[in-house]
Amino acid sequence: MGNLGLPGTSNFIGEILVFFSILSKNMFTFFLVLPSVVLSAIYSLYLYTRLANGNNTSYIKIYSDLTAYEILISIVLIFFIILLGILPNYIFELINSSHFLILERLKL
Repeated sequence: MGNLGLPGTSNFIGEILVFFSILSKNMFTFFLVLPSVVLSAIYSLYLYTRLANGNNTSYIKIYSDLTAYEILISIVLIFFIILLGILPNYIFELINSSHFLILERLKL
């Protein structure tokens, strides 16, 4: 569900930043890109419902439930998706500091 760009997820921050940067440069391009995001959300919901609710096909039935190890990995990944959606400044500070360091080295 993080692929939908729901508020509070890391993908939401990325989509908002892209939308604002496109909108500040060219409004025509913004309205050209907007339908692709809507279609992507529709497809993600369609795919999620088919995966979560099943499709009565034989290849879905061969998979068993998640093991404890897979649940642990999923919880860790979901935690970081939500953490980066709520507090994206940690990543932005890391990117900015490395960006400024690269620019300083190029000046020499």
